[in-house]
Amino acid sequence: MCTDKEKLKIIEEETLYIEAINKVLYDAITHTEISNDGDYLSLLELQNKSIDKVTELF
Repeated sequence: MCTDKEKLKIIEEETLYIEAINKVLYDAITHTEISNDGDYLSLLELQNKSIDKVTELF
């Protein structure tokens, strides 16, 4: 079991990771063309893993 301080650190790290993925997705959608949907799905899967890590803490 994690302490509250450890949980907060994990949440902060995962939030930064999720925000970075969101920026990449936003830039890809608005400024470039991604060759196939698989690229989007890969990023979304990584994002979901981070969200799952945070969810598991509670």
